[in-house]
Amino acid sequence: LRLFGVELTDDGSIPQILAGCPKLEHLHMCGCQLHGIQVLDISTPSLKSLEFFNCYGAFRVVIDTPNLEDLCYVDFLNGDPLVKNLKSLVKAYLFPYSVTLQNTDDACLCGGHVSKFLNAMANTKSLTLLTVCLEVSFHAFSISSAFSNIVRNSETNSESNILISCMKGLLHSGCSIPKFQNLTYMKLVPRHNCHWELLPILLHSTPNLKTLALDMVS
Repeated sequence: LRLFGVELTDDGSIPQILAGCPKLEHLHMCGCQLHGIQVLDISTPSLKSLEFFNCYGAFRVVIDTPNLEDLCYVDFLNGDPLVKNLKSLVKAYLFPYSVTLQNTDDACLCGGHVSKFLNAMANTKSLTLLTVCLEVSFHAFSISSAFSNIVRNSETNSESNILISCMKGLLHSGCSIPKFQNLTYMKLVPRHNCHWELLPILLHSTPNLKTLALDMVS
């Protein structure tokens, strides 16, 4: 099922569509108008592929899809996501537009959202994501000796201060980066001034990784 530019007016819209398609395996949503939706609930046992691009609205995402194998999310994370039962996930692509280090409060909030998404993707074998997702999600880094060194040297670096604040907020929120035990392929899309010092921590969470790709063009 492909939905392009469709206007959905209430929280029951997607559940009604899914209820009418009990064997639906592929759902593609692009440019949909979701301004009337507070919770976008995509919960169905049949879905195997979900692609979500550039939809409009300030909604919270709920994904409960135990047989999902392929997840692509390229959109804003406006609300606290609830993503669960991705035990069958094989391939994940995460590009949340709202992640930024330019504002401390927003970055901490986005970091918590991204961290929850990443934890739900722990079973995936292939992962593609923006490096800034890692930068606002590595709360474990805040309790390491390396973090202490950055704290002592961050007074003149405003972005480092924001990054540290994000990690502290995540530490208190209980968010974490999971062990990606099944991950064998990972592509990172770095932004300008990427914090590469976090890469070793990520690699420590991917003990079975065979291929690391860096997309320096996107």
